[in-house]
Amino acid sequence: MKYIFGTLAFAALTACGGSNMDSVPSGPTVGQLQNQIVALQADQRRISDQTITSFANMPTTGSSTFNGGVVIGAERGATDINLIGDSSLTVNFASEQMTGRANNFRGFNADGQLFNASGQLNYSGGAIGVEGDARNLTYNVNGNLGAGTDILAVNGAVVGQFSGNRTNGPIRTKAFQAVGGSAGSTTATLLGVPTLTSTINGGAAATSIAIIGEN
Repeated sequence: MKYIFGTLAFAALTACGGSNMDSVPSGPTVGQLQNQIVALQADQRRISDQTITSFANMPTTGSSTFNGGVVIGAERGATDINLIGDSSLTVNFASEQMTGRANNFRGFNADGQLFNASGQLNYSGGAIGVEGDARNLTYNVNGNLGAGTDILAVNGAVVGQFSGNRTNGPIRTKAFQAVGGSAGSTTATLLGVPTLTSTINGGAAATSIAIIGEN
């Protein structure tokens, strides 16, 4: 999972380094987008350096909000969309229900156009302890994003794992990472199964999503 997230973020950073980028009116500059990607990569490396939350430290009561970021890569034919945004996930450890959203997206496409994307992805449902491990989580992700002149739609789930171990307090886990992918995406291949369906302008798209958060 750490490898999947790192691959997505690095690919976005590399592509954004091109000199043929063109920001649309009110869109981000290349420098602004690169700085956001670099900052998110730093957050991801810090989370990856944490040990997985121990079974003893996994909460079974209470709730916590994990704030962080999200990276999306989507492709349909010659249409290529790369997005980075903010994420906020609230986990109720007693009910295992999760709520939140990803928004404030910026990105670029295969034409080198930089833009501020509209819309948001909503988080809902969820479960903790999937695949027989109490540190694992899954939750639903769905929504539409206006990416330049294209519309990216996402519906499905992401899967992930909690990390970090506080020595005291009711919520001792510190962070999580989660990923999801639609058919044909690198993430779905690495996971062994698609967790999402996705379209660009109504046609099936190969989409990967990686999300991190810290409380």
